[in-house]
Amino acid sequence: MPGSTLEDLLKIINDDEGSSTQIEIGQKQIRFISDGLRVQSALLEGTYPYVDNLIPQVYISEMIVKTERLLRVVERIAILAGESVTIGVHPSGILHLISRTADVGEAKEEIPLEYLEGEYFRVAFNGKYIRDILRAIDSETLRIRFAGKERPLVIQPVDMTSSTLFLITPMRTQDGG
Repeated sequence: MPGSTLEDLLKIINDDEGSSTQIEIGQKQIRFISDGLRVQSALLEGTYPYVDNLIPQVYISEMIVKTERLLRVVERIAILAGESVTIGVHPSGILHLISRTADVGEAKEEIPLEYLEGEYFRVAFNGKYIRDILRAIDSETLRIRFAGKERPLVIQPVDMTSSTLFLITPMRTQDGG
């Protein structure tokens, strides 16, 4: 169903304890009934794009970092950064996060890595998207895999019981970062 419909539905449905929502799914429509409120939406048609080719199979670098620590740094730096956050990994086992804006200047933070294997890299990402991914991960540590500047970064919880995988595409920047 369209994402905007789902967002609107979440705003108006009562989530009080004891309330319930009935969901009816038809061939082309979905209906939600909650406390006398009825919301109906058309279901999207077509097939979901084949995404297996988007997930890199070979990585240049792999690291493990504490999820909560990285989230706090990304939240701080994204306040100053707006969209672009550059991530740089150095062989010393330090993750550098940098943001530059004309109005504010530069914000820099460093995080020690739990594990690092592979080459140095530096690439820019949308800070809001990284923050949203980190907030969704329910694991003490996460694995980040880098496959190249033109390939998406792969982020996974280290918790072996989770099959969750996040992809985030790098941003093109003027300095090539």
